[in-house]
Amino acid sequence: MKITYSLDQNDYLTNQLYQASINKSVSNTRRKSVVFVVLLFLLIAGITYDKGNQLQSYLFIAMALISLFLYPIYLRNHYKKHYTKYIIETYKNRFGQTSEVLFEDHQLSCTSNNSESKFNVNLIEEIHEIDNYIFVKLNSSGNLIIKKSEIPNLSDLIAYLKDLAKQQNVNYIEAFNWKWK
Repeated sequence: MKITYSLDQNDYLTNQLYQASINKSVSNTRRKSVVFVVLLFLLIAGITYDKGNQLQSYLFIAMALISLFLYPIYLRNHYKKHYTKYIIETYKNRFGQTSEVLFEDHQLSCTSNNSESKFNVNLIEEIHEIDNYIFVKLNSSGNLIIKKSEIPNLSDLIAYLKDLAKQQNVNYIEAFNWKWK
């Protein structure tokens, strides 16, 4: 089976954000950041209360509660901005290039204007399908990004990838409701 498509900056960004959202280390770091900020405000509130400044203490408690809700939003935007900068620096020469992927019995062949790569199918770790994309995660820390909207025979491709996942004994994960949070 052969597919041809091109990717833009948003496609690479979606891949990065999805990979970050399923990465336990990134999720733990984000969670720890929120807890740290809230506890810092509560610690300052305790210190100011102990020194007899109740009004200032209540202010820091309010800031802790506000940061509990607003800091995750800030982190979400911060990570998105960070990944956008990373993608522009790293993948800027790949935007808009036509890529061709050939799925063969024992290997994947990926060809674009300036590169060609071949991977054995036993290097596939997982296959993730979200609303608009399919991400084939390779154990070489790379991902194959497939943009669903540009694949004319999408149902055939999905059936092939599900069968391939079963043959290779890897997970085929469907996350149609995924959203960067």
